[in-house]
Amino acid sequence: MRQEDDDIVEADWSPQFEGIVIDRATGTVYAGQEDVGIWSGPVAGGDLQLAYETRGSRMSYVWNPESVITRDVEGLTIYYAADGTRYLLASSQGSAHGEVPAFQTPPYGDSFVVFEVGGGGLDLKGAFRVETSGDMDAVQESDGADVISVALPGFPSGVFITQDGYAGDLDDLSGETASTGFKYVDWSAIAQSFDPPLKVTPEGWDPRS
Repeated sequence: MRQEDDDIVEADWSPQFEGIVIDRATGTVYAGQEDVGIWSGPVAGGDLQLAYETRGSRMSYVWNPESVITRDVEGLTIYYAADGTRYLLASSQGSAHGEVPAFQTPPYGDSFVVFEVGGGGLDLKGAFRVETSGDMDAVQESDGADVISVALPGFPSGVFITQDGYAGDLDDLSGETASTGFKYVDWSAIAQSFDPPLKVTPEGWDPRS
């Protein structure tokens, strides 16, 4: 990077790995590398392959303008449905970096991208945001999330839990916030927002039985 590029947002890129998750059904590891993409490979050893690129930074060696993951790809987690379907969820920080939001529809900034995983690689299903609802503020600049398909108290269809970079929405992305927080979302609400809907495990399903 040239010295004169230091203050240009598009020139600021980070190649470190942020999120990692292992598909327990296949022994495949998925690793999210900021401004580059999602890598996959056998956890037992072998070469990693770039399975999905991000829009990244314009200074990154990866720049896919069609990608649904905008700066940065962060945490990764997998939802296991009762019928064997598995969804890889990736945090896409997007507009939290202060760039002018260039991609408004679908919601690729401050969003979570869903892929179905299987023998054919990553099959994109779409993206969703955790928006303001009642007294709950929206999720911005998430560093990661986790999801579980087993029923829990108050969440009979499983729950999606995400870190929220701003406890209270930050409209001026150049500002600061005093704290972060966590949001809990019923998985069925997320599943029903997709067309066709994503899989939801039946209440009482136990993956250990």
